[in-house]
Formats: sequence, C-alpha cells, structure tokens
Amino acid sequence: MSVRARGTLGRFLLTLLVALLALGMPLAPANADPTVGPAQDEPLPVTVNLTKITPTFADSSTPVHVEAELTNTGDETITELWIRLQRDQWISTRAQLQIVDDQQPPYAWAMSAPTSLSAPLDPGDSMSVTLTVSRDELVMYDAGAYPILLNVYGTVDGWENHVGQAAFTMPHADQRPDTPLGVSWVLPLIDQPRRVSGTDVFTDDTLATEISSGGRLENILDAAEEYGEQAKISLVVDPALIDALDAMSDGYQVRTDTGNIDGAGAEAAASFLTRLTDVADTSAIIATPYSDVDAVALVRAGMPEVLSDARTYGADIITDVLDTDPITNIAWPADGIMTDDTWQTLVADGVDTALLSGASYGQEDYLESPLGITESASTVLPNGRAIVADPGLSRLLTAAPQYAGGPVPAAQRITAELAMISLQMPTEARNVVLAPPRDWAPSEQLLDDLFTTTTNADWLTPMSLQQVSEGPPVDRGPLQYPATLSEQELPGNILESFAAPLQQVAELGSAFDPEDTDEALWPTRAALFDAASSAWRGGDGSAVSNGLDTANDALATLRAQIHIVTPSDGTYTLTSSDAPLVFTIENNLPWDVHYRIGIDESRSVGLTAEDVGVQTIPGGTRATVQLPTSVERSGAFTVVAQIRTPDGDPLGNDVQINVSSSAYGTAALWVTGIAFTALLALIARRWWRRHLFWAEERRKRADAQAHQLREDAGDHGQHEYRSDDAIVPPDFAGYDVPPRDEHR
Repeated sequence: MSVRARGTLGRFLLTLLVALLALGMPLAPANADPTVGPAQDEPLPVTVNLTKITPTFADSSTPVHVEAELTNTGDETITELWIRLQRDQWISTRAQLQIVDDQQPPYAWAMSAPTSLSAPLDPGDSMSVTLTVSRDELVMYDAGAYPILLNVYGTVDGWENHVGQAAFTMPHADQRPDTPLGVSWVLPLIDQPRRVSGTDVFTDDTLATEISSGGRLENILDAAEEYGEQAKISLVVDPALIDALDAMSDGYQVRTDTGNIDGAGAEAAASFLTRLTDVADTSAIIATPYSDVDAVALVRAGMPEVLSDARTYGADIITDVLDTDPITNIAWPADGIMTDDTWQTLVADGVDTALLSGASYGQEDYLESPLGITESASTVLPNGRAIVADPGLSRLLTAAPQYAGGPVPAAQRITAELAMISLQMPTEARNVVLAPPRDWAPSEQLLDDLFTTTTNADWLTPMSLQQVSEGPPVDRGPLQYPATLSEQELPGNILESFAAPLQQVAELGSAFDPEDTDEALWPTRAALFDAASSAWRGGDGSAVSNGLDTANDALATLRAQIHIVTPSDGTYTLTSSDAPLVFTIENNLPWDVHYRIGIDESRSVGLTAEDVGVQTIPGGTRATVQLPTSVERSGAFTVVAQIRTPDGDPLGNDVQINVSSSAYGTAALWVTGIAFTALLALIARRWWRRHLFWAEERRKRADAQAHQLREDAGDHGQHEYRSDDAIVPPDFAGYDVPPRDEHR
C-alpha cells in the first residue's frame, strides 16, 4: 500500500474514531467564532492568548508547537484543567479559508490526546501552557492549510465544561514552492487632523499617545526602523502629520473643557521626526496630499486645484522637515478607489502610478483569475500603472489587531494566506501587495511576527513598489467605482462652500510679495485641506463644516492684522478745503503688506478723496498715510475709510470716522459766490427799478410844471414849446417876476 493510500485510510479511521469520541466529549459550540467578529454574549471564562506557534509553515519533519497564556476572567475557580489541539478539514483554496474566518467550523476532523494541567486557576489568575503535537496526530499530510483549535476544558462548580479556546491556521507542505512569492509592504503613517491650522493648539492629545511607546504610529515606525531596508517597506506619509509633529516639538497647547493646557508629546514628537528622517535614508517615503484630502470628492466637486495644491504643499513640507524628497508620482486614493476623472487629474499633476484596492476592479475578495489563481499586482492604466493591493490580505490586516487569541495567531493567519497563494502555482513568479488601512493600529508583536516571516521565509521574497510596478501587468479591465464606497465621499453640498474662501485666498495674494504669499495664506489653505481630509469619509459632514469654519476664521484673522487705527477721540478736524485726512495703518503680520486706502463714497458725505495708489507697510510696524481730500461742506459729518488689497479686495474692517470741518470746500465756495452774485444782481435790479421810478416821477413833475407854465404864459401871451417835450423857459423880459419866496 502506498504512503498516500495509507494516509487516506488512516485519516478515514481516525475521523470515524474522533466522531465517535465527540459524541461523549464536549466540543467548541458551533456558533462561537474564536477568530473574528463581536464578543460572545456569554464569553467563556478562560481567555486564551496564544504567545507562540511553530513552525509558521509546517512540513513532515516538524511537530506543531503551541504556547499560550490562560487567564480566568470568570467568577469561579476552575479545577482539573486539560487542553488539546483539534483541527478541521483540510483546506486547499483561499475561498475555503475565508469561510472558516466567517463561521467557526466544528474542528472535529482530528484531535490530539488531552494534556492535563495540574494546578487550578482562580479568578483573575493566569498560567502559561505548552503543547506539542505531531503532524500524525493531527493527520496533516496534504499541501494546503489546516484550521486548528486549542481547546481548554475544566471543572467549574463540580461540572466539567468547555472553558476556553483559541484558533489558528497552519499551512502545510512537504516541499516549499520553487519560486518565491514577491511581497511588497505599504505602511501608513497617517492620522486625522487634530491641529488648529496655523497655530500650536491641538483639539486633543491623542497624537502624543500614538507616537509614544506602544502607540500605533510608534509601532509602525519601530518596524520601519528594524525591517524597512530588508523588507523594502514603502511608508505612505501624510504631510499634515509631519507638520503637526513639527509644531508639537516646539511645545504646544491642548484644548480642554476648562481651557488650554500644555501638551505632553513635545519630546516624543521631536524624537519621532528625527527617527523618521533616518528611516527616509533606507525606505521609500511616499507623500499623500496634505491632510490626505479626498481626491475623488474634490475632483467631483470641481476643485482639482485644491487637490493639486495639497499635493504640492505636502511634498514641500516633507522636504523641509524630513530633509528628503518624497515620492510624488505614486498616489494612494482613499479606500484604494478612484474615478477616471480623478486619475486624469492626477496624471496631469505628475502621477504615473496609483495604489488601488481590488474593489477598483470588482475584486473585493481576492485578486484571482477565472481559474482561481491569485494574479500579480501590476495593472495597466491609461498613461500609467496601477498597483492593486490584494483585498483578501487587506481584510486580514484590518482584522489582525483585534484577532481573538492575540497577535501571534493573527500573524499566523496572514502567513497561511500567503502560503495558499504561493501553493496555487509554486513555479510561477508572482507578487502581492500588503496595504493595511490608513488608521491601522498593529501591536509590536504583530509587526515583529509578520516581518520576521516575510523577510526570512525562503518561499517569500521582499519587493519594493517600484519593482512590483515594473512587473508584467495584468489586464483587469476598466476602473470601477463601487456605489457603496461612493457613498462614503465627503458631502458635495458642503464642499461647494469651499468656493468662497478659495476665492478670498486668491484675492489676498496681491497684498503680499510672491515669496511671502504661501506662508501668509498657509493657515487658511491648511484649514481647507483639513476640512477635505479623507479621514472624514463616511461621516455626517460636521467635521468638514468645522474645518470650513476654521478656514473662514483664519481668513478673518489674517485680514484683521492689517487695519486702520481709529482715532483716539474718533474725530478728525479739517481746517481748510484741501486739508488731508491722516490715517495710522497698523500691520501686525511679519510680512510686508501692499494696500490701498480710500473713502467709501457711497457711505460718506462732505468730502471726496484722491487715490494715493498702492502703499506698502513693513511687517510688524505702524505707518501714517495722508489721504488728500476735497471738503464739500463745513460742520460735522461722517465718512467711512477703507483699506483694500491692490486689487481692491477688503483687508481690515472698514472704519467710520467723524469729521469736523471749519472750511468751505470748492463746491461751498461756488455756492456762496453764486449766491453773492445773485444778491448783487437783485440789488442792481432794485436800484435800476428805483432809478426808473424816480426818473418817471421827475418827468411827471416836469410835465406838470411845464403845463402850469404854459397856462401862466397863456395869460401873458408869451411862451415857447418844443415837440420833444423839453421845457424852454419863456422870455420874461418886460415882466415883473415876483420874488422866489413869493412865487412859492
């Protein structure tokens, strides 16, 4: 009988025996999942933490060795403890492995002999256990993977019960694959925005925890330091994180309900940046856009320039702080998905490679061919390449930090997945990309186990993303954008509100020298990037709105730093019609500011002002400027003074001032002159009319006198008369003229 035939018969007999024994022995409940999913409603009283599993890839020569720590988390002492290994049926495909993950099998195909534990386990106490089982006991002969359960039994209150369990998966093959499977690691150093843009104030101190011992970002950096060069790790770094750490390193404040307090992470931040700078010498640093903005949402909202700016500013920050030029031709959109328009926008911005998930090609479980073979990651895109992270491995990496049984079985499960991929076609050169989620929180143990395996196993070989990209591409068809993931995008109606602050940022540019513009407007731009962060995907939009409010506040703060100083008594006094208004301008910014000053004529009366052109005030100074005016009235009146950018856009707030004038303006003089002239004309008219009146009176009197004279002359027979009514005195010679007094 052949070895395989004997093995088959042995498996059958052993399976039959196990089934018979199972009738009288307690097994793991069929509905309890020891690997993934929520906690059971009635958890078992013993928590099992697997601390060592060897080998990671079994063969005919090595028994399965398990070490674990048992902790009594119940209320009763457990006595007569014993343990054993149980395995389920042999697995030959990745799909079967996923079924085991989703629903716990009975683990009844093979069982090892029970191993008694002598000591009882009191509530709250722990004990370490060791168990070594041959592959013959577990009946592991075929190449593939075997789900195994460490089962714990004990007596509680006089009754023997199943009290604890932990599962793991053991890959097995007597012969290793001929061609190593290429493995490329992508580790994210990304956090959600926590800094109030442009300040040293943070909304919380979570980042200090994440970069301190045991924190998620600290653990990732530790792994990059220890394994980065050997494992060819690519670090995807959010420049906003680097910017925040740089601010923290100089000391910072944290908001609390009772006011700001000193942050606790200044020293850790400085150390983190120093270490990351060293890591950049040996590992690839790929820059996300600043705040890891939601590229798809921004492009869909018609704001590709925001995405481009975030990429440019982000790369500059990494260069400045880490003293290294990051890789900018590789883009990793949120959730690993993007639209065709987003890709074309990125291409126009210099990107030629996209790191995507399988969902971009309708493969949400595995990157498999129609024949069920996992294919390499490289894919052709128009004007570039896509590197597709294996979705099955990404799913396992996501679940690993919460894996039941601890980080050791979690790493072992990922190892089993890699082994299954390799065993599919052991002679074919292929590769996979492992890309955990952006907020991944692995333990140090998990990372150590994963990188120890992927860097030392002879059936695996590390590859860089560049090497993966350069490999033979797989045709996966056009990009797909799942509707379920599109619903996670930032709300378009809120993104539309970005238009106003973006316009103001553009308008304010003319107030600064070109070399100062970016720095002066940075807090506003950073706030907009924070508001558009992909960290807010799937939320209710409140974080986006809050970020938008921060951007508007930053704009208002910037404008207020350059303003007209209101007079101490609030009044200007002008003593002549062309007396200038003298204003004091204050610039609290550290940069020179170019501005115009003038009067809002629509809200001002009594005077007009000349345009004095563009003025410049140095940073951190006060200056006076004279505004020539033309006074149009005397007395007290109100005018509104304005300070504007050279392009006419508002800077500081408008200032309403009171003006007291004791002089007539040009218009007033004209009015007075015209009135005086009219008065003279009236006087002249009255004089002339009076002149005509008295002339007429004199004529009438003369006529009366002449008439009287004629009458008198008629009596004496002597008179003269001229037709022009002139009175010609008669010749009174020979007449006796009475004296004048008598004549009257």
